Amino acid sequence: MKRKQFSFFAYNPPTSGTYTINGYTYKSGEDFRSVKRCREYLNCGFDMFQMRYEYYYTGEDGWENSQTKYMWDIALAAGIKRILVSDRRLDRIIRHGDCEPARLVGEGCPYASEAELDAKVAEYVSDYKDEAGFYGIQMVDEPRIQHVHAYGELARSLKRVLPNVYLQVNLNPMGVKYEGLDDKQSYERYVREMLEGGNLKNISFDDYPFRREYIISGNNILTYQMVARICKEYGAELNTVLQSFSHSTGGVLRTRRMLESDVYWETNVAMGFGTREYAFYTYMPKVDFDYAKGGDGIDGACFINNDGSRSALYNYTKRIIKEMQKFSKVALKYEYESSYIITEKGKTKDDFEWTASAETYGECPFAISVDKGVALVTEQRNGEARLYMIENIGNVKDELFENAPPMKVEFSLPNGEKTFYYRGEKVDCQELNGKFIRELKVGDALFVEIKK
Repeated sequence: MKRKQFSFFAYNPPTSGTYTINGYTYKSGEDFRSVKRCREYLNCGFDMFQMRYEYYYTGEDGWENSQTKYMWDIALAAGIKRILVSDRRLDRIIRHGDCEPARLVGEGCPYASEAELDAKVAEYVSDYKDEAGFYGIQMVDEPRIQHVHAYGELARSLKRVLPNVYLQVNLNPMGVKYEGLDDKQSYERYVREMLEGGNLKNISFDDYPFRREYIISGNNILTYQMVARICKEYGAELNTVLQSFSHSTGGVLRTRRMLESDVYWETNVAMGFGTREYAFYTYMPKVDFDYAKGGDGIDGACFINNDGSRSALYNYTKRIIKEMQKFSKVALKYEYESSYIITEKGKTKDDFEWTASAETYGECPFAISVDKGVALVTEQRNGEARLYMIENIGNVKDELFENAPPMKVEFSLPNGEKTFYYRGEKVDCQELNGKFIRELKVGDALFVEIKK
């Protein structure tokens, strides 16, 4: 797929304004399923709309009477031009009650032939495939390893029925486990089987790095390295689902509320690895929450609160998306090549919990040092041209609680015409005695384009 700019959407877009807490139902006083609220979503920078949760399509009442169609028309009227369907009937092809077949087609399987499977798929998608704004299908979110082959068969069937359909397939992050394989081997197999089995041209995964007590996920960088490397091999597009929520389980907070520096941290990492499509989880709190059991969308931690007010996250992410789109004209010319972890003198990647598992690719292609903490360098290529990213991937806790100063980065660069970018804008970076010097706060990144 040749993109002109990055794509953005958010899970759980404007809701009906009805939500449940601890089994009791409340109303916000406003139905957010309106043109006004969808334009607010669009104005934040989200140019795609995903029909999930309240807007799952089940087929039970017919297309014209469905909540999916109702919300679809509102989204179109607001100016949203690309819509993803989540069709529960397609999901039920994989899950037949208690029966969850490892394969869909063949002897002893639910479908005797590909033609039989295609006929069922064609029956389902006929309800909406010709609708204005139909862009694709959100086929699966976080497939289990036992379902990967079956979802691959379903993806191929959808492509036979709708050759130009866009399929959003979102994988689990590292943590899946195949018998006899370690964590890395298991994840490598998981990603490859999904890409290969479905003949997919794009793949995404959950990226939720910011845990409680300012802990950063230990698999965040490694997951990007692995998926970006595999996508490069298969010629597939790397996409990601980013954290924009706080959640708890069993009454215990698991992920913390997002700061502005966190959004820069995660979006810069994603751009450095060549991500093309950015989803955020979630736009509004999930409509069903239990304080004892927990839930994914704590009120006040998403873009729009249950009462309809905007959070600070909405305002600074809107600005960050604008910056990213401005830079996308440069970024989309390049493809991911490699990445490097740079640490302060006397330390290694193993001294930081969130980089200890990261893969190593030998020496960084240019000399670089940091006076504190840990940085991520990524390299992207377009022929002989290069796009490098240098990001401070330290822990914001040090700045918040210890008033730590920014990281000082010193680096030399290969010969060529150099252009520096910071937050979407071209910036000057003075060279002194063959070295460039830049200060970066946590989450900040400097991109350097070098043309021969």
